[in-house]
Amino acid sequence: MVIKGVDCAYAVPMDSDSSNTSERYTVFVSDAIVYDNNIFGLPSDQASSQNLISPRARHSDYSDIASIGSADMFEYGRQMVNLDLQINESRYARNTFLNNASGNADLKWAWEYGSNASGDAGFDYVRQLAKSSQTLFYGKDLVASTTEFADMRYELNSKLVLLAGLRDVDTSNSAPELQADNYHSKSGNVGLEFDSSDTNSVGFEYRYSDVRALQNFANVALNSSNYNEDTERISGKYAVDDKTQFEGYVGYLKRRYPNSQFGAFSGDIWRLNTNYYVTERTSLRASVGRDLEAYFDAQSNYFVADGESISPAWNASEKLNIYGVFSWAKQHYIASNPSFYTLGVRRDSVASQQINIEYDPARFMIVSIAYTNERHLSTLSLFNYADRVWTGSIKIVF
Repeated sequence: MVIKGVDCAYAVPMDSDSSNTSERYTVFVSDAIVYDNNIFGLPSDQASSQNLISPRARHSDYSDIASIGSADMFEYGRQMVNLDLQINESRYARNTFLNNASGNADLKWAWEYGSNASGDAGFDYVRQLAKSSQTLFYGKDLVASTTEFADMRYELNSKLVLLAGLRDVDTSNSAPELQADNYHSKSGNVGLEFDSSDTNSVGFEYRYSDVRALQNFANVALNSSNYNEDTERISGKYAVDDKTQFEGYVGYLKRRYPNSQFGAFSGDIWRLNTNYYVTERTSLRASVGRDLEAYFDAQSNYFVADGESISPAWNASEKLNIYGVFSWAKQHYIASNPSFYTLGVRRDSVASQQINIEYDPARFMIVSIAYTNERHLSTLSLFNYADRVWTGSIKIVF
């Protein structure tokens, strides 16, 4: 479940106009049927998952995901609060021990003060079932992550903007066997942005992060997994015309593990995104880059990711939308996880293709069909797998 919240101390904004007040409340229910032909992400040479998990486990499975949620907005003068909630109940046909409750919620306050200051603040919470493909844990593990954030923009003049932000993130696993992955991260950033126009800008940002492991198997702090991180980035965006826009960044990241000689990283990071609107109904987004990343459900296992993706979209009509994501990546693990000592050096390559079709037969109904194909190859055979997922869902909006 994802829940985002903000402390009620901001409930009376300092700069507002009570004559301009509006509210919007939307409630929805949905149901999705999902078929996964490799639900545990097992290697292709593993014919059955029963020996690894339990006599009840099955390699492939159907699941039914029932959801209820809301999307709400409250605008008070120049202050706006958005609240999005969703609760999911997942039931599996064969692997019933994976049945779980998950969901998401977002609460964000977008504020303005005077003619120069603006920003946002909020609180996020997400809870979802972890996949076994990266942790090699074949039981039920629910990963929860909470994020508190605050960002500010202050216009020094018509073109120069001062930026600042804070983040506080907690990530935890429900399975005791994976609680070595529990982390608490605190970060802050400052920067300057030069806006030459509404569509073109360039900026510099510095970010510092302090990350601490919360516990290991014996509920004792894993000091060797703590790290600090410094990141400097130059970012920019540029619109060639109404059809073509570029945005991206280039920077340098340095990570230090004070109590361990393993896992340290220093190197360049960068990304370039291109948006191209072929027609009024057709668009293409391309992305290429390099960064230090980790899977959401394996936060202690970091890798340098070099990859690219292409995302075409076609609004065939007011009722029919078709879009896809095709991505490729090379993953070079930096030995930040204790498994490095037993498994050795790891290099992976990942290819993924996803197609989504959305059809709105009526104003209150959305029908969706999605297909995802992923192939993961690794120098460590335990992480080799192929996975195909089909999803069909119906959403009713009130």
